[in-house]
Amino acid sequence: MVTRAYEHTNHRGPELIATSATRVLAAAGWLGSAVCYMVAAITLSRSYRHITADNWRGVFDEIRWLMPFMISSFGMAYLGWVVWATLAAINGHRVAPLATSPFMAPLAYLFGPAAAAVGALYKPEYNGYWLAGAIAWVCVGHGLVLLSLRSSARRIGADSDQFSRLLWFPLASIGYRMIAIVVLPETSFNNSTWFAVLVGIDVTLMMATAMAVWRAMHSFDAACARDRYSSVENQLPAFMASAHR
Repeated sequence: MVTRAYEHTNHRGPELIATSATRVLAAAGWLGSAVCYMVAAITLSRSYRHITADNWRGVFDEIRWLMPFMISSFGMAYLGWVVWATLAAINGHRVAPLATSPFMAPLAYLFGPAAAAVGALYKPEYNGYWLAGAIAWVCVGHGLVLLSLRSSARRIGADSDQFSRLLWFPLASIGYRMIAIVVLPETSFNNSTWFAVLVGIDVTLMMATAMAVWRAMHSFDAACARDRYSSVENQLPAFMASAHR
């Protein structure tokens, strides 16, 4: 009686935190990073097509003017994603009981780098190890965050395939780079056609990632905004959901 009366009574959905600004910030950062990479590749195409341990200082001097844009774009993408993932997890918890934890994103993206920074202050002789540890922490944490968000997306009716793409695109980019470095001889980078093809693949993967980031965030936010009370039986275990039928 009480359950049926509740289902047929007008009620407000859960209060959600606005995520539009962080969604735009993260997507714009990813897009800006792709554009900066393309500009850097064009700038370096005449003198530095293959970056090595011997010429990286010259490469840095060549694109020094572009560094503020690259750093700001990466910062927008990184911080925008961290904030959005945290807020999206909070919203997901309010519409689906078994959604991802809001603490996962800060732990994955901020704890490791912060711990490495503190370690570098006290043990600067191990800076290389601190940096490698922070990168490994973020990479593993990023994968766990995406898997958790994909699971939450399925629970709330969002497009979980976009989060799968965010897992596969970076792996495809890393795999392609390793194949290009190992299989192709170093002289291949001196060939204008080969160089254009390699840069084109890079930019395509980065643009595809930027698009997947936007679609994943937009789909998740749209699903949270819908009233999920009407499908509460899909969010709860069977023995609890049966009371709502």
